[in-house]
Amino acid sequence: LQPAQMPLMTLSCTAIDQVASDPTAHQVDVMRYLGNDTSCYWADPTEDRVLHRRQSKAWDGLHTSFSADLLGLPTSDLGPARAVGGGEALLLSRRSEGNPMSGLPHPPILVEKAKRWVNSLDAWTLTALLFSACVES
Repeated sequence: LQPAQMPLMTLSCTAIDQVASDPTAHQVDVMRYLGNDTSCYWADPTEDRVLHRRQSKAWDGLHTSFSADLLGLPTSDLGPARAVGGGEALLLSRRSEGNPMSGLPHPPILVEKAKRWVNSLDAWTLTALLFSACVES
């Protein structure tokens, strides 16, 4: 057997052996990525129109679906953070608990609802989210 060539077996074992026995640790792991998700960093349209247009095309549906459908929040209030500045010095983020210079300034209501949603997931769904958001390939 070659486990590296059996990704569904890896997902299944992780869900059964790790996530089901300690979901809280994995919920915390997933929530840590919210402030660093690249779909939340958008180029300033005055600095890079082409990139901003591509980001909008790729991620508008994701933002709408996540904000409105999953969290029940108005999408007009929860747009992505924008890059500020130009050239070599872009300010992409604003804060986090451990480092005041990193992390996105998500509205507290978004963070709270996202946390509630993540905490409501069963072990299988949480494992899928964990692997899609947190595991490096």
